[in-house]
Amino acid sequence: MDMTHDEEGISPWSDGFLIGNASGQTICFAARYSMAEGVSAAAARMAADRGLIRFDPQWNCLRLAADEL
Repeated sequence: MDMTHDEEGISPWSDGFLIGNASGQTICFAARYSMAEGVSAAAARMAADRGLIRFDPQWNCLRLAADEL
């Protein structure tokens, strides 16, 4: 499914292909405002499951999965 033309509003992403947002060991992705809370919680869980950390630029801090509970 091509999510760059999301006419039905089902994609949580507010920009195109996420691979374009990767640089080295970092990936930055933008979520739709209406879906941001769910995306943030899911990203925190996936990062924690993989031993990764997540930086939230809106909060200007590192966030752990426990932050989302």
